Amino acid sequence: MMRNHSSSMRRVLVVVAVFATLTVACSKQASARPVGTVTVREGPGNGYTFAPSTVTVHRAQTITVENVSQVPHTFTVTGHGIDVETQPGKTSQITIDLPPGTYPFICRFHVSLGMKGTLVVR
Repeated sequence: MMRNHSSSMRRVLVVVAVFATLTVACSKQASARPVGTVTVREGPGNGYTFAPSTVTVHRAQTITVENVSQVPHTFTVTGHGIDVETQPGKTSQITIDLPPGTYPFICRFHVSLGMKGTLVVR
């Protein structure tokens, strides 16, 4: 009888250890992902830039676009259904639903002045 009890106890301990290991691994992976929103400012400096110019997000994450200039700007990822205009002093939110990859983004109004950046979706 003792042997069965020891064997059962060992199995329970193994299951608990495996569960604990998986829980820690999953929580570390989840914490590696950024949570919440990423803010991109339109118009700091000379008024025709994005800050930051390279934005890294995970799929389904939200970007808050804040226009800190005196003129309207867009956050546009051409060909992917993302084209949001933000008025001076206002903010807009964009949820990124693109597959992982690298995408150029621009301000349609000021791309000729160099207002562009890179969106990285993980």
